[in-house]
Amino acid sequence: MDGTVLTARHALEGCRALYILKDGQVARAERVAISRDADLALVRSAIRPYLAATFAADPAVQGNRPVFAASYEELRHMPDRTKVLYNGFAVEGSAQTGEERFLLFSEASYGASGSSMLNGEGLVIGLVVGREAAGSLSGQSVVGAVSEAAMEAFLRHAGVSFQESGQAQISPLQARAPRAA
Repeated sequence: MDGTVLTARHALEGCRALYILKDGQVARAERVAISRDADLALVRSAIRPYLAATFAADPAVQGNRPVFAASYEELRHMPDRTKVLYNGFAVEGSAQTGEERFLLFSEASYGASGSSMLNGEGLVIGLVVGREAAGSLSGQSVVGAVSEAAMEAFLRHAGVSFQESGQAQISPLQARAPRAA
């Protein structure tokens, strides 16, 4: 695992300089690849993430399935992060096999763009790219996410290897927030 991070392209727009922060360390970062169509970007620095993302071997996102997605800032200050199993649901009918995007009802706030979306097994199935509609359901906004298939195609094109698994990374009753962080 090197210091390459996948994020939302629009989060980098207008930035003259990029930095990665982790545990009080700061390192200059550079853009490695950008996809305007899928709203994805790769950034590389000398700082390595704690844990490499593992994509679901079966990327099917089914409607009304619980998911977890939160901004990194929100994760840092989440008082009950060891108890949160999920905080959103994939929107029924929005996730079709092979499509680049899908929708979810989520508490993901502004600043969540670029954060991973985890399924019940703690595997990455999407990447948050922004709010899609002003409507809400029980306080949850409609949020757009880039599909796993689009992320994997982008990474392949950029020559970046990734992990894929059919094995659950966490138990069914284990919190997703620590894994997402």
